[in-house]
Amino acid sequence: MVQGPVLAFDVLKPYNNHQAVQRTRPFDVRASLEDVLDTWGPGQLIFGPKHVKFPLTNKISGGYIYYPSSHVSNGKYHWDHSLKLPTASPLLDLRKEIVIGSLI
Repeated sequence: MVQGPVLAFDVLKPYNNHQAVQRTRPFDVRASLEDVLDTWGPGQLIFGPKHVKFPLTNKISGGYIYYPSSHVSNGKYHWDHSLKLPTASPLLDLRKEIVIGSLI
């Protein structure tokens, strides 16, 4: 989603080695969509025809953040280059913290 290296903080383990550690495994992003737009924007909010207060998805970095079908997501949102909204997609609250990292 961010299309480059990121800096991650881990407060659960003590930092014993003073050398930088590079990890190649993927990490989930936990933030509100408002913070995601502020950090990695610009982006576009995409609204459905019946909803004007809450978007259906957010387009950022050439892809879309959306909630996949409930049997796939495990409570996490997904970022993908193509938009695959399920028919019962929940509306997004820009200030509510979500986790982005669901695999499809």
